[in-house]
Amino acid sequence: MAFSFSTRAARTALASAALLVLGTVAAPAANAYNPDIDGDGIPNTWEMKGYDADGDGKIDVNYPAMGANPLKKDLFVEMDYMPDLLASEDELDRITEIYAKLPIRNPNGTTGINIHLDAGSARSAKYNLGGGNEVAHEQLDGKMQRWGDLYLANMDPNRRSVFHYMIWGDSHGDTGSSGQGYVGGRGFVVTVGPRFWGKSATSDVRVATFVHELGHNLGMSHGGTDSVNYKPNYMSIMNYRYQLRGLERADGTKYFGYSTRAYKDLDETKLNEKTGFGRNAYGFYYNGKPAWEAIDFNGNGKIDDEPVEADINGDGKKTVLTAPNDLKTLKLQAQGKEVQRGAYSPEEELSGEIEDNEMTAEYARAEGLVPAKD
Repeated sequence: MAFSFSTRAARTALASAALLVLGTVAAPAANAYNPDIDGDGIPNTWEMKGYDADGDGKIDVNYPAMGANPLKKDLFVEMDYMPDLLASEDELDRITEIYAKLPIRNPNGTTGINIHLDAGSARSAKYNLGGGNEVAHEQLDGKMQRWGDLYLANMDPNRRSVFHYMIWGDSHGDTGSSGQGYVGGRGFVVTVGPRFWGKSATSDVRVATFVHELGHNLGMSHGGTDSVNYKPNYMSIMNYRYQLRGLERADGTKYFGYSTRAYKDLDETKLNEKTGFGRNAYGFYYNGKPAWEAIDFNGNGKIDDEPVEADINGDGKKTVLTAPNDLKTLKLQAQGKEVQRGAYSPEEELSGEIEDNEMTAEYARAEGLVPAKD
């Protein structure tokens, strides 16, 4: 469709004005008409001015004061916690850094996600967004029902369409599972407390489990886009194989984040040992050796010239194991809509199935991932 000079000029002027209001002229002009330029689910107006829930002219949730940026993806998490179970300041710093370093592009030219963690007054000012409560020590149920009770009791209704709500708890159910969360919803629990884990829940365990469970909220399953677990080529914290141990890097450090590349599919009926996990695995180690080089998949002590068969994820089947890029499927779940007090149940607000976590303390000890219980 052709536009007259005056119409096109007017549209350009409006676009430029909108971008100047946002504090940049770098984003494409077409984005000036997008109500959520950075695609994080939070409206630009909320991220610039805050949210006036009742229309009285006063801001009820001051998102810009909390660090929201309309040109960079934001993720907000309110954290309640049982006594002595809240992550430390250092652990919250580690979680923040993991999301900040994700190679996700933003309209302002930066990469990463700004995750805003709210522990209330229990930690430093940078983690105090006005929420976050200590709750009584108790065993949570395995259906997220008690989580729902605490969510309704403690979460400001005006924040519910943006904030995820999680609990640093002791345990849920009777299995010693490390956590549980909604897939594609905004709620989860981290349960690596003393009842099952003793003092074995190290800083790595707490950080990794938080990132894993929040990953379910962001739409990822244990196999990325499927539920096939323990795939060695799926190099993500969503994978039980790496959830607690992290991914070995060539420089000796460990990575506790999501996969940032798609890795080579592995057909367990014809595995090429010479190519390992493929070139995209460069920089990661597998079983102490470069993952991008030859791998002895069938464990016969040599690198075979011809393709071999092996059940490398231990599920009793020989199938094709996919290894997707999590950043291509990750979906921020903020909805940025008005939520009236008492109008919705947790189930209605947080649609999505509950993903059970079978990573138990007993399994972790058997695999040597954590020390024996104290």
